[in-house]
Amino acid sequence: MKKNWQFKRAVNIAFYKLRKLPRLARLFVRLTYLLRYCLRAGVAPTADNIGTVIICDELKAIHAGNPKVASSSVRSFFRTLPFSYQLETKLSYAEVLQINAKLSDYYQFAFVRDPWSRVYSCWNDKISNNGKFADIFIITRYRGLYPDMPFAEFVHWLASEEGADQFSDRHWISQYRILNNNEGGLRFDSLGYMSSLTEDFAKIQSELGVESFSLPHSNQQQDENSFLNAYTDKLLAIVSERYQRDITIFGFKVPQL
Repeated sequence: MKKNWQFKRAVNIAFYKLRKLPRLARLFVRLTYLLRYCLRAGVAPTADNIGTVIICDELKAIHAGNPKVASSSVRSFFRTLPFSYQLETKLSYAEVLQINAKLSDYYQFAFVRDPWSRVYSCWNDKISNNGKFADIFIITRYRGLYPDMPFAEFVHWLASEEGADQFSDRHWISQYRILNNNEGGLRFDSLGYMSSLTEDFAKIQSELGVESFSLPHSNQQQDENSFLNAYTDKLLAIVSERYQRDITIFGFKVPQL
């Protein structure tokens, strides 16, 4: 993945301020899209399976970041430790392990999240303009996405060819693709779940031998089940089919409305 344009945040904020002026906002989106199209020379999006990897040599630990799954909270935890650590933001987890063989012997941990709440969180954070600006630089990479896109329409888009894993952004690509190791499988000393984040993280801290720390929930919704209000049975079924591999591998259960 190429580094995002340096003016990304400023442009996103400018767009957010225009959201109450829909005609001007649409013009702004089109101009940004044309600029992005020219800069990218019409290159189609490719799969982005890169999550921030955190490596701590003193603890002999490595965290495989999984976007929209407590990644910001885990980074906050590492900042409180009296140890140095490295952030790898340009390589996938598999590539990091392949380049540095010793890391395979480190304590490896990650977190996963049920696909229904993850999809909603992605839409709320990156596509809609609810409470913050939509990420226009993600949106303009994909045909069919647009700011303030209704949630139901976004779910249907994910199930289309445009939303398939082979083109997906890291925020909605299947989680097993982000967490695969350099041998193409999944092997973690501890795999936590967003639904039991506090308990699972306490176990990880104990196994790492570090002082108990209350994990900050940087982007957590106030009501962990509020996302279900955006769903219908049909939408639940669409997400279930789209992320069937994640559901099977990680043992997720379809929520009940």
